[in-house]
Amino acid sequence: MHSRMNKLVSGIATVIFALSTISCGGGLPVQVKIDDFTMEIDLGAVGGAATEALQSTGVLAATSTTVPEVWPDSLPDISYYMDLTTSPVAVDLTPPPNEGNTNYDAINTASSVISRIDLNRLTLRVEQNTINVPLPYLELQVAPEVDSSPYDRKAWRTIGFIEESEAGAVKDHTFQFIKGGETYLNTQLADDLKEFSIRIRGKLKINTEEFQGLPRGKAVVRLIAVATFYLDVAKGLSIGAEQL
Repeated sequence: MHSRMNKLVSGIATVIFALSTISCGGGLPVQVKIDDFTMEIDLGAVGGAATEALQSTGVLAATSTTVPEVWPDSLPDISYYMDLTTSPVAVDLTPPPNEGNTNYDAINTASSVISRIDLNRLTLRVEQNTINVPLPYLELQVAPEVDSSPYDRKAWRTIGFIEESEAGAVKDHTFQFIKGGETYLNTQLADDLKEFSIRIRGKLKINTEEFQGLPRGKAVVRLIAVATFYLDVAKGLSIGAEQL
């Protein structure tokens, strides 16, 4: 009886909501800001791979533990790369109620009546940066599951990029979508679960003729997205009536 009463109250609420907004053209807009998720680039963590690559080509001795603090005059100038791919970060916009996160309640309560999504703004904010060389062009990749393997290349899709920036710069970067990137992100946002993973990918090129020091430091990149979810009022009315 209690369950039936809850269902009845829920249905009535849905109908009242729909009736109160029936005059809205194109659906009822609900704007949501997503800014809870950060990715960390740590040159200290990826320096080992660069050292191993230089050892494999014979540039550095097998006993070397790292790239030299200052590139020695006794070695020829070279270019080498550091892989800046970050660890995957799980994005869950439908957290359990007991976790106390209510930021996305508006879209989760009415997820079944979302008719379309407009991404108003997407920014990658470099909010901490102690890296002593310029950051290169960086891509944002998305995978469809919160536990997507970082080694599953087929799971990860590049949706866009930001341009390079100065060493140590802290700033907001306007995000540039590649073809199909915005549509793919919209698909993840429109999914009932709204769960996926994100990561940064980039290649840092070091030319020892231009930079003789040891690349070091960390940067934290925050994803900031503002999206408008449009709710289908007529569909909400229909669902509410069915629940009654």
